[in-house]
Amino acid sequence: MQKRAERIAEFLKTQDFVKVVTHIDADGITSGAIASIALERAGIEHEVEFAKQLDNKKVEELKAYEGTIWFTDLGSGKIQEFPGRDNIIVTDHHIPGMTAEEETMGGAGRRKESSVLTGKKHRQGRGRKGKARKGITLTGGKNLFDFFVEAEREQYHLNPHLFGHNGATEISGAGVTYLVAKALSERNTDLSALAVVGAVGDLQDNANCGLVGLNRLLIRDGTERGVIEIDRDLRYFGRETRPLHRLLQYSSDPIIPSLTGNEAGALEFLIELGIDLKEGDNFRRWIDLRREEKQRIVSAMVRLSLLMGLEPADVRRMVGEVYMLPLEEPGTPLHDAKEFATMLNACGKNGKPEVGFEVCRGDRGEFLARAYTLLEGHRRALAGYIQMVIEKGVERRKMLQYFNAGDEIPENIVGIVAGMLLSSGEVDNSKVMVGLASAENGLKVSARTTRALVKQGINLAEGMKRASQAVGGEGGGHNIAAGAFIPADKFEEFINSLEEILKKQRGGKNPADSGA
Repeated sequence: MQKRAERIAEFLKTQDFVKVVTHIDADGITSGAIASIALERAGIEHEVEFAKQLDNKKVEELKAYEGTIWFTDLGSGKIQEFPGRDNIIVTDHHIPGMTAEEETMGGAGRRKESSVLTGKKHRQGRGRKGKARKGITLTGGKNLFDFFVEAEREQYHLNPHLFGHNGATEISGAGVTYLVAKALSERNTDLSALAVVGAVGDLQDNANCGLVGLNRLLIRDGTERGVIEIDRDLRYFGRETRPLHRLLQYSSDPIIPSLTGNEAGALEFLIELGIDLKEGDNFRRWIDLRREEKQRIVSAMVRLSLLMGLEPADVRRMVGEVYMLPLEEPGTPLHDAKEFATMLNACGKNGKPEVGFEVCRGDRGEFLARAYTLLEGHRRALAGYIQMVIEKGVERRKMLQYFNAGDEIPENIVGIVAGMLLSSGEVDNSKVMVGLASAENGLKVSARTTRALVKQGINLAEGMKRASQAVGGEGGGHNIAAGAFIPADKFEEFINSLEEILKKQRGGKNPADSGA
């Protein structure tokens, strides 16, 4: 991978102008920023364009562009669409031959408008002339091995899957892009901080309660450069910015009985431990606590969780590696990688990825203020959506519960709402949560479950794929979170099908049978 990164870097140095095309989530925004900063430092003029996905319309538009294109955090699923082009660069981590949407939604992604951000004034450059190479294709009966062999011939295609590494857990799009930036110049090792933000935003620290695999190289570079600090601490979101009782109230993974979704319970818990909730007029945050206070709280949380029947393996997930950016101001979302990534996702979800991009590039004035506004608006909107669903209620089956928001919740938000509801204490977390919202030509479906149910056999990726295909839709994703698009008039049929599939996954048992 290092040799491939060096090859790409050497090619980039020959270019007058590069068009960077990147995704709009936290991983994509950090990927685009890493590429942009590295190109700027190398004196290479460029522009950055954001795209929700590479649909047919966008691919045709890009095929008409003759200059060099650098795809970051996407492109491995579309490189075969550019046969004979020797000026296409891809730094991606999704399964080659499959778009990001196909990997997470079973190919059911929907077209979105893209936004273009122009950097320096430039003249359009042309890619270096060279021998045409055969494009990658999955047609003609090729198996996966054949695909990888052919993909290896793509000299500017850098993807961990091509080198025997897992792009879902070992390195994200930002990390892969960082490898090229580092190959361009050792000066760019400071960009490892953005790469870690991208990895955390892609939830690559989730499975192991810390980053693993190739991500450790980013952490090593970041700690050596002084742009990343690691601590072993409580993993819950909001350590930097949330009042202490809110941190516990919104705790998830694991859910803490009597605390999660229970503001009064969280306040009582802290008071009984003798923890001062305020310092002056301000609520204290996790970062404001002394180490002894943190240890007292965590010990009590562990005891409570075990007494309430949580598995020890789940309880251990409370604590893990957390990543801070020491050059940023403590107590702000920028200081914690997880909160930084959330802010970037808020920008992308609100159709303003360029705002987060400028923050990643160093803006701490206008664009940072706009990012904070988008983050606060995102939080308020989510709170409103959750309250709306709670007030209207959810429909319950034996294996799942669902709500159909129609046009009242945007399709790109419904999955977040479903996940937050599941850990809110307001719904039954022994059942799968399914949220539906109106989408172009149908319904967007997002499903979320808990690790406890996954251990009992629930696999939402399989369930959503089979249930959606049964009604003429498409779906897929991960065992704990998945999505689909289905025809609107097949809603009831889809729910019935998913219910039966989930029941079979649990061996015919209802949630109450195992005390889940």
